[in-house]
Amino acid sequence: MRRVLATSVLVVAGLFVTACSDQHSPLPTEPPLSPSLTGRSCTSPLQLAALTVALFAPGDLLTFARSTQSTINLKMSRGDIAGARKLALAFVDFTLKSYYQGKLRDPNGDKPPTTAEAAVTLIDGVLCWVGLPPSGLDLTKKADITVTTKVIGKDGGELVAGDKLSGLKVEQGTVSEDALWVITRRDDLAKSGTCVSTTLTQIPLCVDFSVVPAQLVAKPVLVVICQPEDRHPLDRRLAHKLPDNKVELLAVVPDPFAIEVERIGLDCTSTPDFPPSGSSRIGRAVWQFGSLVMRVLGPKRLHAGHSGLGGLLGPKLSPVTAVQVRLSFDVQPSNTEPGSAITPAVQVALRDLGTGALATEITNRIKVGIGTNPGEATLGSDTIQFPSNGIATFANLRINNAGTGYTLVADALSSTFTGDSLIHTPATSTAFDIGGADLAVELTLAPESPTDKQPSVITGVVRNIGNVESKLPGLVFQFGGAEGVIPAMPKTLGAGQTFTFTKEGCFSAGAYTATLVVDRDNVVPELNEANNAATLNFSVTEGAVPVIDGVMCPGEWDVAATRIDFTANVPGGGTTPATVFFRQDATRLFIAVRYERSTPDAGSLSFEFDNNNSGGARENGDDALVYNPNTTIGLFDDVRTNQSPPCAADSPPALCGPQDIDVGGRTDGAGAFGITGTESVYEIVHPLNSGDLGHDFALAGGSAVGWYLLLNIGQVTTTFPSSGFLALTICCSSP
Repeated sequence: MRRVLATSVLVVAGLFVTACSDQHSPLPTEPPLSPSLTGRSCTSPLQLAALTVALFAPGDLLTFARSTQSTINLKMSRGDIAGARKLALAFVDFTLKSYYQGKLRDPNGDKPPTTAEAAVTLIDGVLCWVGLPPSGLDLTKKADITVTTKVIGKDGGELVAGDKLSGLKVEQGTVSEDALWVITRRDDLAKSGTCVSTTLTQIPLCVDFSVVPAQLVAKPVLVVICQPEDRHPLDRRLAHKLPDNKVELLAVVPDPFAIEVERIGLDCTSTPDFPPSGSSRIGRAVWQFGSLVMRVLGPKRLHAGHSGLGGLLGPKLSPVTAVQVRLSFDVQPSNTEPGSAITPAVQVALRDLGTGALATEITNRIKVGIGTNPGEATLGSDTIQFPSNGIATFANLRINNAGTGYTLVADALSSTFTGDSLIHTPATSTAFDIGGADLAVELTLAPESPTDKQPSVITGVVRNIGNVESKLPGLVFQFGGAEGVIPAMPKTLGAGQTFTFTKEGCFSAGAYTATLVVDRDNVVPELNEANNAATLNFSVTEGAVPVIDGVMCPGEWDVAATRIDFTANVPGGGTTPATVFFRQDATRLFIAVRYERSTPDAGSLSFEFDNNNSGGARENGDDALVYNPNTTIGLFDDVRTNQSPPCAADSPPALCGPQDIDVGGRTDGAGAFGITGTESVYEIVHPLNSGDLGHDFALAGGSAVGWYLLLNIGQVTTTFPSSGFLALTICCSSP
């Protein structure tokens, strides 16, 4: 700081000598320049004189201020506008330093104007006097603010702050004439985390770069701010304040302030000891400042092209600080067809690196491009978007070539003024595919070789083996030349999804053909148009029906439609495993019960039927079958009733069980019991529809009948199920 101040003092002293060597003339009563040149009404000479006396204490400061003003007036009167403007900038520099060094007086005590207001009025008045725009200064006098200034003109130059923690570089042609460049370190804003208006975590330092008089620069101004070190890797970028509480991130560019021989550079070995904004108590405890500046994109100090001193920054203060920022894909790209818009719209958000909070005030445009590019494709449509409340939406992105495993990469852009440079905070999307739908179908039969009237299932499968969602048009199933109804068919099928349906049947012996076609009219563009149809040809052979002899031969009951295991009670309190079997042909129902028993103590087997499968109490006309090997009759074909006769009295439910032949019906069916080794077997056959109305059930394909059994072994009875009925569905004749 001493070196910069000393340089400024030499400049001012030289001007002072020049002023003293010229013949002084009193300040005129009107500006020496016309209003057409200044573009505004200037503060009157009397007001400037009054402000000068009020601000500068009698002595050297006041004498120098008056002398400089007088010399400015003299040069203007001689038509030396360039010389007058150089002196005016020197006077601004002198006044600005005097203010921040606390050497200016309060002109009105506790009444306005304040010292800051009076100093700005004086500075702007002198600038106006020589035809220059206002300074744009907004002075704040606090103990933790330091200021460094330098006059840099059209040939460009550099300015390093007195604390060597920040600097700026002005390229040739940035301004058209001399201007006073000002670097103000704002530790007050850094400590409070209010250097810029953002939800992002702000990393000190906070530096305000400005130029006097305020003006639009023709080229970006490079600014550099030293950064404190952190134990954790941080993705930082410089950001500066825009009007309306907006913030712009600055692009990373090469560092011009490397310390070289006979050249003053930055010294980032010591930075202020205060944590970044938003730090927790623990975060503040672990924050430490190292000996090296934060490196960005290689071994360079953090720096950025600062367009804010141009049109984007505005005429007033342009605080600059580092922020922690990242980009993220809030809505990831999804699979789609080549050339079609990716939906839903891809969204990329600007967020705080640590907290994830949306940076709603950031104005930088977001650019997306292809990262992983398996199809050597191009990304079309609007690939650059402005964020709205921190989120950029890309509603019409298209990729022209098919491929698996594409990714998108997003990055923020600097302003157009600074060359649309990437901010280098990239985010990569999840992988997605560009392709199309591919509907494939297949038909299968179980069992593969059914026998006559054996329950069988045809299964139809539609798979979308493509990588985008597809409509499901024209799905047609045909069997025996007739079109079948497909239940619960979806309207669309997502990539990799499957739709399955089944058709059950009990087929008579013969040859059959089933077909399944999807997208019959070729409505859906598919990657493979040749796999959307399937044909199933199969034959049903004559199958041997069970022989009702009490012997379960190998394979005799293997094609049973229903097979249920249960546990049967035996004398002495034990149990034995048992199984009940149901199978059918076109007209008959076959039933078998098998259980393990080493002692030949046969009892009886009874089946109670709920003809209408209502699940309620037994009703008049419900069928019942009893086989008792200990009688000469063997099979008893009974009917349940509650009427008298044969019941003793009319009383529901239907508990009486006379034989059909006793109430005007007939016995339909046959039964047998046998013991082979330790295996005991009951076998019964009964017509599905005997025609004995009112006494037997009448079953057709697709109908159901309720049932339960009573198995008696040596006077010990097992009821299965223990309560209620189980349903037995008779197999239909065709799918």
